[in-house]
This record gives sequence, C-alpha cells and structure tokens, in this order.
Amino acid sequence: MADWLPNAPGAQSEAFYESFRKRYPRPADDYVHMRMHLMVEALAQAIDAARSTDAIAVANALERVTVNFHGQSGAMRAADHQFQQPLVVGVMDRMGTPGVKFDVEGSGYGFRVIRSITVAQAEMPSVCKMTRHIS
Repeated sequence: MADWLPNAPGAQSEAFYESFRKRYPRPADDYVHMRMHLMVEALAQAIDAARSTDAIAVANALERVTVNFHGQSGAMRAADHQFQQPLVVGVMDRMGTPGVKFDVEGSGYGFRVIRSITVAQAEMPSVCKMTRHIS
C-alpha cells in the first residue's frame, strides 16, 4: 500500500513519472514519492496564502490548502495537521504485464495497482488535542 505508485492509472500520473525518469534515467536514482511533491506544493500554497513565512501563519493557512499535482491530490486535516490523500494497493509484476508500464530500479518488475482507496476510506479518526497558538 502506498500513497502513489509509478503505474497508478491516469495520463497525468504517467507523464509525471516519465518526466522523472527522463531527468533521472539511472536505475539507482529511481526514488520518487508523490507525497513529497504534494506536501511541498501545499507548503508553497500556504506560504502564498499567508503572505508570510511565519510558522503560525503558515500552519493556519495549511489547514485551508487542497493540492492537485499530476492527477494526485491531498489536503491537510485541520484537527491534527495530518496530510490526507488517496492510497493505492499494488502487487509486483513483470514489466509489460497489463498495468505495469514502468519497473522499479531497472529490475524488470513494477507495481501493478489492484485497488484504489479514497481519502474517505483511508482517513483514520483523530483524537488529537492539538494546542493552537494564536499569532
């Protein structure tokens, strides 16, 4: 289970991974995680919305940001600042098998997505009692 896999369905996801592999063609460099891109995009949007880099202002703005990047999305849960996003379940299969266009680290095997899980299905209840500081 992962937040995203290179063989996740969708033209935008495929284009994202192809551009990554073009920029980093060596199998040893095949280390890409969509969540990092989504979280950096969320941070950039929050800084823009806050019009500041003040930590409290940015944290408050993060609660209102929803990001979309190459067909993937996510949002910060205001109650506990946990990033919520869809998940996928994959099984490893030989590259070229239907659903396995891309392999992992030049191995000839990649993950085929067998199930997609929505944010609503993946979200776990929170009992966080986050202390808030007012700026």
